[in-house]
Amino acid sequence: MWMNYIKIAWRNLTRNKMFSVINILGLAAGIAASLLILQYVSNELSYDRFHGKADRIYRLSRQRMDEENNYSTDWAAGTFGVGTHFKNEFPANTRR
Repeated sequence: MWMNYIKIAWRNLTRNKMFSVINILGLAAGIAASLLILQYVSNELSYDRFHGKADRIYRLSRQRMDEENNYSTDWAAGTFGVGTHFKNEFPANTRR
C-alpha cells in the first residue's frame, strides 16, 4: 500500500516538475523560517535564566519626554547613582 503511494507521488513529481519545485522550495523556506523563529524565541525566553534567583531580576528603563510632555523614546539604561540609590532606599533586598 505504501509503495503505491510512493509511486503515485513520484509520478506526480516528475509529471509536474515546475509545480513540484515551487512547492518543495516553499516548504523548505517555511520550515527554515519556522526553525529560525523558534531558535530566536527560545534564546529570548532563556535570557538570565542561569541565575539562581532569576525570578528576582528586574530591568530598569528610562523614558524621555519631548517639549509637549509626549512620550518620545524608551531605552534600558541607567546612571551610576541608580544602584546606590536602590541600595539605600530598599535595605530589605540585601545580598544573600
